[in-house]
Amino acid sequence: PGPRINVISEMRDGILWVGTDDGLARLDPRPPVGAPAFVAELIRPAGKEVGVTGLLEDRAGRLWVCLGHELWVRDRPGEPARQVALPRGVLVEGSIVEAPDGSLWMLAGSGILRLLPDGSFRSYPFRSPDDSARDLAFDAQGVLWIARADGLLLFRPEGSERAEGRALPLLD
Repeated sequence: PGPRINVISEMRDGILWVGTDDGLARLDPRPPVGAPAFVAELIRPAGKEVGVTGLLEDRAGRLWVCLGHELWVRDRPGEPARQVALPRGVLVEGSIVEAPDGSLWMLAGSGILRLLPDGSFRSYPFRSPDDSARDLAFDAQGVLWIARADGLLLFRPEGSERAEGRALPLLD
């Protein structure tokens, strides 16, 4: 599915999913017979040229894929993926993580989008369009860290309307 790899994620069963500019591939690094080989998995609608920018296996074993500016989910292995309806005007950008409460967080345009366990969405816009983010991660205490060009931003959503604050700069 393309030579340029954008994202890689290991599932609980050891399978590696690789997202490229041209789609998604599955790799079993320990096949029962022979050498490891990629198996292409096409989940985008025909005719769309979009890359995979985010991958996550959630606690329920569902595979979530940020594909172009869309969100897709495959509920069980072997089943086709389905597109998740996003709030009007929201485009996902990649980097998807699961919070301790089971909600999913992803980069979306000029902010962060949260998919709550009840299926509803909540947006946290950045203070300015220049506050672009590159990646997301939760620490052991359940705090969301946002990787930005100017450093790391600690974000606690309780009582927050925006994903803002002063980034912790990286040392040279």
